[in-house]
Amino acid sequence: MSPTYSSTPMINDPPPLLAVVDDNQDSAQTLVDLLESFNCNCDIHESAASVLKSFKDKKYSLIFLDLSMPGIDGIELMDQLCERQLRTPIVLISGHSISVLQAAQTIAEQKGLMLLGILSKPIRMVDILQLFSAEAAGCSGIEVTS
Repeated sequence: MSPTYSSTPMINDPPPLLAVVDDNQDSAQTLVDLLESFNCNCDIHESAASVLKSFKDKKYSLIFLDLSMPGIDGIELMDQLCERQLRTPIVLISGHSISVLQAAQTIAEQKGLMLLGILSKPIRMVDILQLFSAEAAGCSGIEVTS
């Protein structure tokens, strides 16, 4: 059963809480700045271990996941999300080529993860607008390349 999303938040609804998992602090902060302009609250996690630990206390509406991180990378983190049966939608992000993102997208889909889309770095406001507009329209698997 797919979750339902309302494109119009209720007046008393709290802003959604999003996780940005990226070891590059500048890149993560740029993405958070963009997301906060949509009235989202964001947590930055510089490692997979950090975001996994946070699941004990927090429920994220969406996870932006960088593929290239030291230690546990984005692909390995997707494995752990599957093992924990987390159903939080994911947006894969990377500064690598689009073919790397598309391969990761295929892996995520094969694992049954809720993949909202893929974004190439550097991420721009128009990329976030396209992603959220497509989600509001009921589309998934969005590919946005810079």
